[in-house]
Parts: sequence; structure tokens; C-alpha cells
Amino acid sequence: MSTATFISSTTRSQLSNSDRLDMKLDVARPATLQVTNELVIHPQLKEIYPEFLVRVHWLIRFSVPIMETAIEACRQQPDDPVCAVMLPYLEAHVIEELGHDDLLLKDLEVLGLSREEVWRRLPPPPCVAAVQGAMHYWTAHHHPVAMFGSMIPSECYPTGGETIDWIQQRTGYPKAAFRTMELHSVVDVDHGREVLDAFDSLPLDDWHHEIVGVAALHFLANVTLMSRELLDEFNE
Repeated sequence: MSTATFISSTTRSQLSNSDRLDMKLDVARPATLQVTNELVIHPQLKEIYPEFLVRVHWLIRFSVPIMETAIEACRQQPDDPVCAVMLPYLEAHVIEELGHDDLLLKDLEVLGLSREEVWRRLPPPPCVAAVQGAMHYWTAHHHPVAMFGSMIPSECYPTGGETIDWIQQRTGYPKAAFRTMELHSVVDVDHGREVLDAFDSLPLDDWHHEIVGVAALHFLANVTLMSRELLDEFNE
């Protein structure tokens, strides 16, 4: 049983929103880190890397649409105090995220995969559909605060520059195939801090914390499963 179970309601009220979420994510992080490490050190990393980027594109191309869904949901609830605080942040942040999916397609073109081919490929169930479908439902039909469940894991743990350099050296691919990863290794340092500041500024009740926690754990579990299935393809 997680130690978070024994945190009293008084102690919870003294924690920041991000601290409370962080305690929940502690349960899921080991599995995510394990599969990430296995991918990076895999002897077939050169073959894995393009397939990994395709899967990243399946996720990243949903970033702007889910923010737009959250923005619209916030606008429909002008008297909701959480929505009132979220809206200005989302309206500014969605602009910063525009074009990242297109940049990733350009990286894949360097690796020999056309954008038409990438868009034609059907993301296999259940991972991607489970993540994006659930996130859209919770954001649009429960409460838009749910979208922080995918935004925080996505933007607060960028891959470091040294790791990217190491992957490039092992694969031998040109730097142009790493533009998206390098961009996020830089901008997500600030974006992650901004996301957490925005999340911590929200006047959340326990039920808000519940939906963000459920969404974040669901996101991490399915992203981890997606990576595990990729590994299994090369371990057969």
C-alpha cells in the first residue's frame, strides 16, 4: 500500500497541487523509467528509434486538440473558479505548442518515413486510443482540469541533451532527425515549470485532485504499455 494512503486530510491541505499529484505518480514512475531505459540501451536502437518517433507523433499530434477542447470547456463554465484560472494559461500555452507535430514529421522524413505514411498508419489499440479517448472524454464531459493529467507527465520530464547526444551517436542518424527531441529538451524546462505553476495556482477540491490523478496514472500506464509493446516487437 502506498504511503500516500496514510496522509491525513490536514497534511494534504498543506501540500501544493503538484506535490499531491507527484505522490500519486510515484507509483507509476518505476515502470515507465524501466521501459525507457530498456529502449535506450537496446542493441537494435537504430531500428527502434524511427518506430519510437512514430509513436511519439501519435501522442504529440493530440496535444493542441486536447488543449482546444479544454479551452472550449472552460469558456462554457465562466462561473467555475478553476476554469477561470485555467483559461488564460491555456489560451497562451496552446500557441506555444503549435507546429510541434509538424516538426516531428520532418524528423521522420529525414529517417525515410513520409508524412503520408505516418498519417496512414493506424495506432494499434488499446494504448493510444485509450489515452486520447479517455483524456478527451474527461476534459470535455467531466472537467477540463483533467487535461493536466496528460500535460504534466508530457512536459515536466524532458529527455536531457546528453541522452539525446548518446542516442544520436549510437544510431548514427543526422542531427536533423533529433530536432523535436532537442527542442523539447530546452523549451520543456520552462514549459514544465509554467505548467506546474499554473496547476498549483488552481483552487482545487478533492474531486479535482481525484480526476487529475486518475488521468495522469491512466496516461502513464498506457504510454508505458505502448513502449513495452514496441520493445516486444524487437525482442521476438
